[in-house]
Amino acid sequence: MKKISLTIISAIALIFCCLFLVAINVAGKQKTFPTVLEYQNLLSDENQVTSINNNTIFTLLTLNLAHGRKDGVSQIFQKNSEIRSNLDEIIALLKREDPDIVALQEADGPSVWSGNFSHVAYLAKNSFSNYSVRGAHIDGMKLSYGTALLSKTCLYDPLSVTFEPSPPTFPKGFLSATTKMNNAIEADIISVHLDFSREEVRQKQVQNMVEMLSARKKPIIIMGDFNCEWEDNSAVKVLAEKLDLSICHLATGSRVTFPTLNKRIDYILISNEFEFVTYEVLSDVVSDHLGVIAKIKLKDNSTEIDS
Repeated sequence: MKKISLTIISAIALIFCCLFLVAINVAGKQKTFPTVLEYQNLLSDENQVTSINNNTIFTLLTLNLAHGRKDGVSQIFQKNSEIRSNLDEIIALLKREDPDIVALQEADGPSVWSGNFSHVAYLAKNSFSNYSVRGAHIDGMKLSYGTALLSKTCLYDPLSVTFEPSPPTFPKGFLSATTKMNNAIEADIISVHLDFSREEVRQKQVQNMVEMLSARKKPIIIMGDFNCEWEDNSAVKVLAEKLDLSICHLATGSRVTFPTLNKRIDYILISNEFEFVTYEVLSDVVSDHLGVIAKIKLKDNSTEIDS
């Protein structure tokens, strides 16, 4: 019996050591300046492409792509054609909702486990996005994925930040880029993915974000998968308080974004220059997360808030 117990303990220890080594080896660089790709309205119907430079209300959407597996167990078990079909459903959602800016998490570049093609570029080329940028927080062992942004209007000054390694979980991070809204204001748009397993790790990650983003001195929009609910001293609440950001509070029945655990862990946060016009959790099952969509406006405008 003791031998069996020791064998089990040794096996568990070996698994954790392997996870630790893999997590270290696939971590992306702490800071990178990724290239913004421009698509120049590749779709034929140019009338459906609008510039948020001329809008007074902006539509934002955030979605964890789940590596293109939809709500399947793992992308490893799906064929390339299935993954493309899953992404086509997301493209249909983007065309229907017509967001100005999209934040993505678990967004793959060419990766051996998800078809060896860039999911971000595939979505951008086949939706009404004119620009895309991707930050690789995992980059090694034929895997490349992280956070990304799609936008109708120009993205510039991109910065990808990979948080400190947190084995045995894989590294997470955030991607920031600047865009001009309503020809009047430059805003930093951030797509973020926090650690899923430990609150203390998430707290360190948001502190990293606070230190970097508070020095930027620009209006901020942060979207993403925070892997925690809005409650006292949670990472998402600490981030919002320290950067003076607002969320839209929803009725309990309409706020779940991660049905597996029946929790709200995906958010859109905005700085004081903006206010929410509408805010909704989408019902489309295109991932194990539900998309979140919001319309916002500059506070100088008079559109009534509907939350």
